[in-house]
Amino acid sequence: MNSIQSIAQSLMTIHQRLSGRYGPLTRPQLRILTMLAKDQRTVSELAEHLNISSSGVTQALDKLQCNHYIIRKPDGCDQRVVQISITHTGLLALEEAQLQYEYRVSELLQQLTKQQQEELSCLLHHMVNDDFDLTPRQTRDGNE
Repeated sequence: MNSIQSIAQSLMTIHQRLSGRYGPLTRPQLRILTMLAKDQRTVSELAEHLNISSSGVTQALDKLQCNHYIIRKPDGCDQRVVQISITHTGLLALEEAQLQYEYRVSELLQQLTKQQQEELSCLLHHMVNDDFDLTPRQTRDGNE
């Protein structure tokens, strides 16, 4: 196995260990509430940003609404458009999910020395904040 394959496998394993349920939320629900915590959105905006089908977003929203985590309101300018907002209960669920995720990350990182944690943090920061182009090469080269 070459280094790229090894890194890819390690990242997938870490992702599997950290993902799953986030308190009472699934990953798609967590992603939706995270967006709504910043600002209200429409179904199509959520679907586009999260790269989920509108029907998938609607199903997730139905479950979130049943738990009183979101509310749907007609848009003031266009009654055909529905704005989705997070509720106080939704904010609390989101906070709990984030705390549980951070706890799982903390448990995973405790296996590393302080120096290893700092090195990993530096590398991840570099990858996330230095505008790495994560577009698949075929798409970048116009060979899709």
